[in-house]
Amino acid sequence: LVKTGTSGYPQYPAFSPDGKQVAYAYSVFTPDGLVKSQLKVINIDGTNDRIVSAPDDPKITLTAPSWSADGKDLLVTQVVPVPPSGQRAEIDRISASGGSLAKVIDNAVEARVSPDGKKMAYLQVDFTNYLPSLWIADSSGGSPKQLVDPESFLAIISPRFTPDGQNVVFSASGPPKKKLPGVSYAPSDQPTGCAVSFFFTCVVRSAEANGLPWDLWMVTIDGTKFQRLTNIGADSPVSAWPAGKYLAFIDTNGIYVMDSQAHTLYMVSSLGGHGSFDWR
Repeated sequence: LVKTGTSGYPQYPAFSPDGKQVAYAYSVFTPDGLVKSQLKVINIDGTNDRIVSAPDDPKITLTAPSWSADGKDLLVTQVVPVPPSGQRAEIDRISASGGSLAKVIDNAVEARVSPDGKKMAYLQVDFTNYLPSLWIADSSGGSPKQLVDPESFLAIISPRFTPDGQNVVFSASGPPKKKLPGVSYAPSDQPTGCAVSFFFTCVVRSAEANGLPWDLWMVTIDGTKFQRLTNIGADSPVSAWPAGKYLAFIDTNGIYVMDSQAHTLYMVSSLGGHGSFDWR
């Protein structure tokens, strides 16, 4: 759909609810050596590639877009520098046809809306130590509730709702540093020798993590029960739940699909890598 070249590169694709459009972040290389951020939308046939928002200040970044449940708005993370060397982030809302950015939640990144449009999952980041926590709130940003505190894992990325909206899947680095509700093993337990396990069913897989070891976890929207979905030590896996029983994720080794009923995992592509991921 969009090539990476000398003019810039795309990141963070997100399908519209009807599957007919893709929102994405685009970084433009300027002749004077700067990089400017754009929020864009393109039709899935490659037509009508348009800019939704583009900050004038090259130091401001728009990233990690996602759609409202009705497809009318986009949620986007805006990262703003704080002199002399700090930064802050906020989740903003903007019409998918363009307009002004409106702040929804401060000190937050990576928003995702539940399938029914009533809830929003997101990460809050303390930019003094860069420790993230997982939160859920109303789609307007009200009634926030912390699901995973910043002391539970080394890092957290990629919150995603399950299709029924009753759980949030996320990627976490390292084993939990404390006891989590619903998890039967101790925080000090080490990963098993199995290359991949899904719901603790072993699947053979070759893996070479280039960074911190990550796995997929799931937590109920009330924060009362956790479940570890994989034990793979992957490199920053990013997940998507296409439909029904299938959960998919991408890491440096490839793209995988998990059948949550048969407890099996399949590689569907060896074209892995670092980045974001969506599936409809």
